[in-house]
Amino acid sequence: LLSLAQAENTEEAKIIYDQTLVLIEKSIHIAEILENKARVVILYLRKGDVYVQINQMREGQRMYREALNMVRKLDLPNLWHSAFESMIGVLFAIGSSEKAMEQVCEGLQFALRRLSDGGFSLFLSLFRYTNSILEQETKRPSLGWITDELEGFFCQIELLHEKIHEHVDAIGFAKFSLYQEEYLRLEPQSVWH
Repeated sequence: LLSLAQAENTEEAKIIYDQTLVLIEKSIHIAEILENKARVVILYLRKGDVYVQINQMREGQRMYREALNMVRKLDLPNLWHSAFESMIGVLFAIGSSEKAMEQVCEGLQFALRRLSDGGFSLFLSLFRYTNSILEQETKRPSLGWITDELEGFFCQIELLHEKIHEHVDAIGFAKFSLYQEEYLRLEPQSVWH
C-alpha cells in the first residue's frame, strides 16, 4: 500500500484507509483461527488507530474497548499499557473527560491488583499519562470536571502507597524511582485534592 504521506488527495487517502481496514480485518480473522490472542488484541488496537486517524472516533473507541476487554480477560501484561492508554486517549479526544478519568481509575485499580506481576509498570504508565493531561487541564479556566474526577485518581494513589511496601522487591528500585519522580511532578496538580 502507498503511504498516506504519498497520497495525492483525500480520495486516495480514503482508499488507502479502506484497504488498510480490510487488511487488518483479514489479519484479525487469521489470528483468531491461529488462536493468537495477543495478535488479535494488537490488531484491534491498530484498527482503532486507523479509525481515529480518519476521525471515526466511535469506531475507534469500539475497537479499543474490544482490545481492552480481551487484555483484561486474557491477562496480557505486555499489552496493558497500549490498551488502557488508547481507550483513555480516545475518550479525551471525543470530549468524554469524565469517562476518561473513570477509565484511568479503573486502569489504576487493575494495576494495583497485579503490582508484582507487571501491574506497577501499568500504574506508572497511566500515572505519567494522566499527569501530562492534568498539567494541561489545570491551565484551562474551567476545572469543574477535573476537580470531581481527581478524587478517584488520588484514592488510587493512596492505595498504591498502602500496598507498595509489600511489592518493593518485585517492582525494583529503578521503577520505584521513576514513580517518585512522576509523583513529584504531580505536586502542582495536587492542590486540587
